[in-house]
Amino acid sequence: MDDYTIGRVIKQYKEKLDFLDCAEKQFNKWLVEGHPNKEQTLEIKRLGYEVEKTRTIVSDVLSLSKELEKVTIEKLMARSDLELALDHLLNMR
Repeated sequence: MDDYTIGRVIKQYKEKLDFLDCAEKQFNKWLVEGHPNKEQTLEIKRLGYEVEKTRTIVSDVLSLSKELEKVTIEKLMARSDLELALDHLLNMR
């Protein structure tokens, strides 16, 4: 992976987290202020559950992306042969 691609992934998934926060606030607002009937309440709660599942996945993708950010091709190419060899031998990366 390269710096640009990892940067785009991080940017996009941070935006997805922001969207999920907005969706969650809206669902809570509907529950409190919207006076939904029983069927609507169940659907709003189901959607809230889906938001939480999606948030977990998005957070996992962000965590993995941040790990990959440390070893992009640009960062590896900037290291000396000695550094790469030592890391390989010591199983650091």
